[in-house]
Amino acid sequence: MAGVKPQQSPWALRLAIIGSLMLITGGLVLSSQDGAIDSIYDPRERAIAEITAGDSQLLEIVSDGCYYVIVEAKVSGVDASLKPIEGSAASNEEFESSKCLTDWTPMASDGTTFLIVKEWVVDKDGEAMLATTCSDEDCDNADVWIVSPDGWEMDFFDSTGLVFGCGICCTGLIVLPVAAVVRYWSRANSVQGSVTFIGPNQTITQPFQNQEEIIAAIQQHRMQQNPNDESLEQEEQDGFVDGSKDVMQGRLLTTEQVFGLMRGEIDVEPQQKVQDPFADSRPQRIEPKTKVKSANTEEISVWDSGGSITKSPSEQRPTRKKTVAQEKSPSKDWAEWDDM
Repeated sequence: MAGVKPQQSPWALRLAIIGSLMLITGGLVLSSQDGAIDSIYDPRERAIAEITAGDSQLLEIVSDGCYYVIVEAKVSGVDASLKPIEGSAASNEEFESSKCLTDWTPMASDGTTFLIVKEWVVDKDGEAMLATTCSDEDCDNADVWIVSPDGWEMDFFDSTGLVFGCGICCTGLIVLPVAAVVRYWSRANSVQGSVTFIGPNQTITQPFQNQEEIIAAIQQHRMQQNPNDESLEQEEQDGFVDGSKDVMQGRLLTTEQVFGLMRGEIDVEPQQKVQDPFADSRPQRIEPKTKVKSANTEEISVWDSGGSITKSPSEQRPTRKKTVAQEKSPSKDWAEWDDM
């Protein structure tokens, strides 16, 4: 009985399969969107200007705009400065470098890594002069990209493939926890026990869990006991089993008892009367016999005639002598008493 697994709802497994398929499908769709991903995150495609290390570039800037100077990670010794244009020449004051409040990160589908050299958040519109310097041999003729990531979130929704792939993946991530909850709920509400029948010859059947199997086992058991009973055949044809007689005789559990047994609330075991092994060795109780003393007519007649009664030695009892003097009765014998 311990090896029998309780029946559980199939929806938990179905939802788990659906969620897994959604994750796989979403991953395949996203893997085919390399071009759309590069157009958003690759600085080589998103750059507003591209120069060589050591050169300068005139840029159009907007207020509160974010600007990056990016090179490949293997390039070192590159520095940059950004100065606003006043009139026809660059100002002597540079924009102070400040952190851009954005989640955008430079990356590429071909595995190229990038390094952010400098970043600014400008506070005015107009033109600005970007000047780069190279202080190492590694940066000779190295490409420098100037990127403005503003609005990259809306560019993500312009790609139908990215939206579809991410939507499928997110749906799969939601379905999988739902499948786990359904499995836990079905496990808590599933049948935790089983019913096993014991035949007349002490044979134990296999455990049954659902109602259909229990009813079929009851019908088979009754057919074996009464093979010529026509009512059993009629019950089998109608699909109805009348177990009232078996319930009254104690051979069949009621619906409430079966439900409680399958839920593990009650424990019903077949009770068998065991004979006392010490029945033969039990001591018999012997009641004491009371002797009925028969009336002695001879002594009564002597008593009536005024004579003295002489007791046999076996009937005489020892008397305790009194220390106090007893008063003497009037000296009259039994004969004088009778004459009076």
